[in-house]
Amino acid sequence: MQYLDVLLALAALCGLCWFFHKVCGMAAGLTPLAAVSATMLWFSFAGVCGVLYPAGWLYYLAAFGMGIYACVFRRREKALPGTEKASLLTPGFVFFLAAGLVCFVYFAVRQPIFSEWDEMSFWGTAAKLMKLNDQLYTTAEIAWDWIPSQMPGLVSFSYFLQFFGGAFAPWKVLLAYNIVFFAMYAAAMSCFRFKHYSIAVPVGVIGLLTPYFITVYTRIVQVSHVYLSSYGDIPAGMMFGAVLCWYYSWRGQPAPKGHAMPRGFFGVLLVLAASALFKDNTFIIQVVGAGIIAADLLFFGPGREGLARFKKWALRCGLAVCCFAAVAAPYMAWSRYIASLAAQREAAGQMGSTSLPLSEVVARGFIMLFSPDRRSSRFNQVSGDMLDAFLHVKIFGLGPGIVLVGLILAIFLITALCAKDKLHRRRTWLAMGLSSAGFVGYYWVLILSYTFIFREAEAVGLASYNRYVQSYYLGWFLLAVMLLALGAKNSRPYGILKGALLGLCCGVTVCTAFLVRPQLSVLGYSESHFYSWRQMQASAEEIRAAIPNDGKIFYVCQSDNGLGFFTYCYELLPYQMDLSFGGGELGPPEYDDGENIYYHGEYLPLGAKEGEEKPLDLAGLRDYLTERDCKYILTQEVDDLFCGVYAPLFTDGLAGARDGSVLIYRRCEGAPLRYEPVPRPYLEVTAP
Repeated sequence: MQYLDVLLALAALCGLCWFFHKVCGMAAGLTPLAAVSATMLWFSFAGVCGVLYPAGWLYYLAAFGMGIYACVFRRREKALPGTEKASLLTPGFVFFLAAGLVCFVYFAVRQPIFSEWDEMSFWGTAAKLMKLNDQLYTTAEIAWDWIPSQMPGLVSFSYFLQFFGGAFAPWKVLLAYNIVFFAMYAAAMSCFRFKHYSIAVPVGVIGLLTPYFITVYTRIVQVSHVYLSSYGDIPAGMMFGAVLCWYYSWRGQPAPKGHAMPRGFFGVLLVLAASALFKDNTFIIQVVGAGIIAADLLFFGPGREGLARFKKWALRCGLAVCCFAAVAAPYMAWSRYIASLAAQREAAGQMGSTSLPLSEVVARGFIMLFSPDRRSSRFNQVSGDMLDAFLHVKIFGLGPGIVLVGLILAIFLITALCAKDKLHRRRTWLAMGLSSAGFVGYYWVLILSYTFIFREAEAVGLASYNRYVQSYYLGWFLLAVMLLALGAKNSRPYGILKGALLGLCCGVTVCTAFLVRPQLSVLGYSESHFYSWRQMQASAEEIRAAIPNDGKIFYVCQSDNGLGFFTYCYELLPYQMDLSFGGGELGPPEYDDGENIYYHGEYLPLGAKEGEEKPLDLAGLRDYLTERDCKYILTQEVDDLFCGVYAPLFTDGLAGARDGSVLIYRRCEGAPLRYEPVPRPYLEVTAP
């Protein structure tokens, strides 16, 4: 079942696509993203309800049943004049299926693994927990007090892709994310038939290269993780553009006789709802997408000749409200679910919610915006740094954010000024204005996030600035390209818009080729890149072979910044790691130099209140280990400070940990609390 589960998942998606196309009348290229969105929503809802595993079986039965129904029992309605018979053989769907199969074969052979920080602290660990427990990751036991803010859409889709598999495989999670990408690109190509190859091919190429073009901004010397990452930032940004591509492609389809608009409007709502479950801090981006669609429906929406003006506007307003409701409903439902979990944990004496609600953050931001005398020094500092970053920090291959915004606006302007269709020109002006205003709003939300939500150390250096702001750039650029391509479709064979599209395709290709070497991309990454992670995998296998899964493991690594702790938490699942202060250096309080944020010299006992911390001296560490019932200690790395303070806690005085002959210590019976070494079975790890 190592590979059969993926093939079954792809077959189920194809069954849904065929049903959406043949029975619901949805354009073939739009069906992959609609099917992916429906799958995300189904598994996310089932996870929240606690019926993930039975819902998985029901999904597969329904998907195959719907596909069979569309093939055997449903007669195709008479096609409209000028339209083709029902067929999935269009550039968009063929691209989706071919790219998915090629990526599946490639990843199955190479089998990449997770190798980034947030994959260990959330994205990869959450996916592994769901696979191991057949439950949503929010209900799993994990080392740290996990009140997750991240959305379940992408993680749930990765669970779907390996539903029938045996052991958890990280490469299948990466494959799932790439399938989502390919569905997005298919939506952008769905308005074009094979006869439009001169437009469809550049759109597909630009779509494939957009994540590299915007997120890679130097000649890299390490593996680029654009298509080898399970982070949600790039997919969330691309989904913003894909939602709009889906909508404009849908509006470009012919409407059946007697109908006000093309079939398949429910697909717009499906995609919008799924977009709200990608990532929490990009929700505002998806609201902007819903706003652009709602405005386009209001001003240029459906309406038949002879339809009363009141009924026409009532229809348009109703559709616009549905768009906002589709985005808001899953987000609000998830927020209430997380709030209930936080309340349960807080009632049990664990950590509850620690972040300000978004409404309060926005309210404080507006107070500072319109009341200069109430602005804090941190707000002023962040605002200045964000403006400076927009003007000077390199955000993509050609320069800072202001250059990229200029390029995107130039694409909009060319389309709005040169498109042959007057209606398309007006719709482009509207999309350009609203998306630009949305960018200003999203940038404002980032300023508020650095001011009120992130730690001060992160705000001072604008930690992860590029990763956060690039999410909007990705979708914004994809929207501009889509409108350019639609304008080029109706232009002359060698018109300005088609030339601009081909020129943009060549420019993106050349820029990406200059920035990303093939051997450092997904096409030819070196296995040596994962060498250190393979070593940690081997250590985890060694630990599992040495001890039973009957107690918590306390983690010690004096040079760790937290990454090693999260990595072992991920690798050792289902073994339970203790919080262990999130990794980092341990020592007496007098060692604190005030600079190392990962240093721990005291701890808060269970049930105690703030201000009742105890020093982490020898007695304090004994109390901590006893209180949390840690049966084992993993000594990844110790130093003179640790040995000098805590050596009496170990029967060998940490001699085995110092010379590398001991990795795990086991709790001894009796008092006082002490730990004895566990003989180490060496596992050889050779460099590839």
